[in-house]
Amino acid sequence: MNENHFVKNIEDKDALVKEAAKMKKLKDISLKSGLFQVPEILEVNTDLKYLRMERINAAVELRKYLISNNTIFHTNIPALTKIYFKIGRILALIHKNLSLEPKEKMDFQSFERRDFCFLHGDLGLSNILIENGKIWIVDPSTSHYQKKIFVWGPFYYDLAQLIVYTKVIMPLAHYPFYRKKNVEILEKALINGYETERKIEVDEEKMFMMKKIILKNYLRAKREKYLKWARNIIVKNELKNY
Repeated sequence: MNENHFVKNIEDKDALVKEAAKMKKLKDISLKSGLFQVPEILEVNTDLKYLRMERINAAVELRKYLISNNTIFHTNIPALTKIYFKIGRILALIHKNLSLEPKEKMDFQSFERRDFCFLHGDLGLSNILIENGKIWIVDPSTSHYQKKIFVWGPFYYDLAQLIVYTKVIMPLAHYPFYRKKNVEILEKALINGYETERKIEVDEEKMFMMKKIILKNYLRAKREKYLKWARNIIVKNELKNY
């Protein structure tokens, strides 16, 4: 196995071409900003249906970083607060500068036209990598609800997805050994970073609405696995205030 690259198989040719295009755009944004890293696309093979990309050997998923450093559960919050602030800035840069076609959009009502932009679209804790202070953004989505699109939707989607995974999904897996105050600090840092870079104010009501949508969809998809944990959270009235 070549340690300098890895191969990602994508059966749908259209999705493969679009993911390669989106990765290249993100790479351009990262190079211009100097704020984050994106793996380089080394080969796009539409016949054998794969992408060959740079491998990030020393990086660790944000999900594993949270666990290994006890950052959510104990006291090592200042360093992670800086990371989440920086991720907020990175997202703002992506939302300001990512330009693709076509502009097919997610079906979200109650959001204004000015809220819409091209999104990462799958910003879970496994698609942000940490490497000696560097932040890598990987695996952007090119589909939503099985539609082969670039993911054009409210910017709240990317922010809310990361917040829900940090504040709810991670604690679900480790409940009750996390500290709610700590994850609230991380949410504020993420939003502050976003507002600082994009010079806009994140609407609390819209953010809350999007978090509920994402959490509902996630729990529906993982119903059997998380039903018991979800009941515990609902009983404790946590969903209203997360």
